[in-house]
Amino acid sequence: MDEIRASLFLQGERLPLIGVTVDVSAIGALIRCARPAPVGAKGTIELATTPKVRVPIRVLRVDSVTYKPFHGIGVQFSHLTPEAREILHERSPWTVTDVPGGCQVQFRVGFTEATNFFGLLGQLKGNVAFDLSGVRQISSVGVKKWVHFVERLPAGSRVRYVRCSPQFVQQATMIRNFLGRGEVESVLVPYSCVECGATQEVLVEVHGGGIPQIDEELDCTCGGVLEVDVMQDVFFSFLVNA
Repeated sequence: MDEIRASLFLQGERLPLIGVTVDVSAIGALIRCARPAPVGAKGTIELATTPKVRVPIRVLRVDSVTYKPFHGIGVQFSHLTPEAREILHERSPWTVTDVPGGCQVQFRVGFTEATNFFGLLGQLKGNVAFDLSGVRQISSVGVKKWVHFVERLPAGSRVRYVRCSPQFVQQATMIRNFLGRGEVESVLVPYSCVECGATQEVLVEVHGGGIPQIDEELDCTCGGVLEVDVMQDVFFSFLVNA
């Protein structure tokens, strides 16, 4: 997610705090600034989106360690206009949708050093389904943040992973505790054509305890053959080792 220039105008402060977003959604934002802010302070934030968004905020937390020598300032939005909510919704790295019994989270980007799951934890309720189809990049720092996140998920909720991208599956096969106590229900298996270079991903339902049967080859629109692009015993090893 691209950084957005942010200006915090806090009550009682003569000059605004200037920084950039680490994370932003329709709920709130995490801003990296050169100066800290008092927890509980109120004011407004102006985000250099197109068009600009200016909304009331309250400072929820300040992290002066993670982003040292900068300070991470977590703010909560209030009284959003429909236009501002739509703009911020499009900027969010994920969307949360209510479903019967809980919610579904669809990730739009990968997990990197810029990802912050703090705001997401507060949006979760009931049983949770994570749609990982949009996760196409996972850095080493992103792995650590994700593992820490899944360890903090509510103990009483059921956690499911659906439409897992090949990149997500790759990490699940290598990293201990990457899935936490969640259960993988479906994955995207990559195929490629040796004739025209076309690629395709096929959704495969999986169940713990064994490697599913998938087609080794599929017909390509060019008349050639799409061949499965992974070693199945390795790709699905997280099911056997679960």
